[in-house]
Amino acid sequence: MDAITIVIYNVVLTICVSLGVFYDKSKDRIFLYIIVLLLFIFCGLRYYVGNDYENYIDTFNTIKSGYDSYVEPGFYILNKAFASLPDGHFFVFAVISFATILLYVRMLVKFDIVALGMFFFFTAEYIFFINDIIRQGFTIAMFLNSIILLRNNNVIKYTISTLSSIAIHYSAVVLLLCSFIKRVRLNNYVWAVIMTIAGILYKLGFFKAVFPQLIALIPYYGERYSRIHDGVYMEEVELGSGLGVLFKYITYVFVALNGKKMASDIIFNFFMIGCVLNFVFLDFFLPLRIVEYLLYLKLIVYCVMIRSYWRIQTSVVFLCIHLIYFEYLVFTAGGKHGGFPYDNILFYF
Repeated sequence: MDAITIVIYNVVLTICVSLGVFYDKSKDRIFLYIIVLLLFIFCGLRYYVGNDYENYIDTFNTIKSGYDSYVEPGFYILNKAFASLPDGHFFVFAVISFATILLYVRMLVKFDIVALGMFFFFTAEYIFFINDIIRQGFTIAMFLNSIILLRNNNVIKYTISTLSSIAIHYSAVVLLLCSFIKRVRLNNYVWAVIMTIAGILYKLGFFKAVFPQLIALIPYYGERYSRIHDGVYMEEVELGSGLGVLFKYITYVFVALNGKKMASDIIFNFFMIGCVLNFVFLDFFLPLRIVEYLLYLKLIVYCVMIRSYWRIQTSVVFLCIHLIYFEYLVFTAGGKHGGFPYDNILFYF
């Protein structure tokens, strides 16, 4: 437990939600500017926060030294732009964090869910994700903005947006498939049943036992996979605590059971697909990273349901449970993204 970290996370959460409430009531954009500035300072100027922080510094130094790097062209250009500056990697973190936050706040304004969106920015763990996996954190923010295009059947603009996000993280290529599965709409109770079955099979170890055997049947790739399969499983520290998995399972099933009024919305159905696939691929690193795109649609689904569909009692319980889980993560330095202890460049001036 780090008392300073606990205070910082809770103070920033409280201020951002309060500013969101002020904006929702007044529509005065000054509150949005303050939110963006505060989150930029919190995320963009963080210091060694996030499991991949040092890996991104190594990537920057590799590019700075003139060596080839495996990273996507957009991220390569971003690193190269600051390669001549002392400690230029700080500018890389700052720029991509600012862009991610700007996109996220823009999405909240589109859906008119600023206060609730700020609440779930923290309590649904997106804050930890973007401080850890910065490239995919940015492309998820792009996806959250572009999904409304697909919702309005503007497939061309959605495709253009997705193709541009691939320049930052190659995994975004799978989002092109959303154009083909957007007609998948199931009854919310059907989703709850499918999710329950997937959760039980995950607990029994079915997917972890079956998928390697299926992959092994594929010519050439099956043989390669058999040699390296130990590296594709998620370690316990990466999955988080068993409590975290259980919390998400209960939350997702609860949303499915109470999602009748949103069941016709493609955003809800994409999120449900993500929830099911989450339990299917929970033990597998690469597929799970791809599923994160659909899972983080919860940042829209939760807010829309609370604002428009759920009774006040249901909403209060849902909000309280998420706040309690967030406090548990902060208090125990839990989760899988390494957001603790919190540190900031400004603390050293």
